[in-house]
Amino acid sequence: MGVTGSRFMEHFANDDKNAPPNSKVLLEAMSKGVQVRILIPKPEFLSSESEKRIGENARARYIKIKESYPKNFHVRYFNHVPAHSVFLVDDECIVGPIFPELSSKYTPALYLRSKSPFAEKYIDYFEHEWKKSFEL
Repeated sequence: MGVTGSRFMEHFANDDKNAPPNSKVLLEAMSKGVQVRILIPKPEFLSSESEKRIGENARARYIKIKESYPKNFHVRYFNHVPAHSVFLVDDECIVGPIFPELSSKYTPALYLRSKSPFAEKYIDYFEHEWKKSFEL
């Protein structure tokens, strides 16, 4: 869960043939059956024209990846301004705030065990938003 997911895709699901192997880990995982769910705001809830352009580029990338991994890759959109970034893999969870109109690239985040009471609230929040969300 985040703003556009663009940086996440660049770092972990880069399908460029010249991208380094470590930036393809998510693609490799999906080829082995791992499920990936990305939850981001509808474009009208992005705070700047720059974010909207980044979001459009990310959406094009999502469509391309969905064609390759139709059963493993899911992207949905929610109807409000983003407030939290939530990243969950296995038993690790990273959560942080999203501040409108400020870059979140270097915003401090919390690294948690996914079974901790603190992380469980964020995971519950993600699941709640996922159920209300939709595909574009």
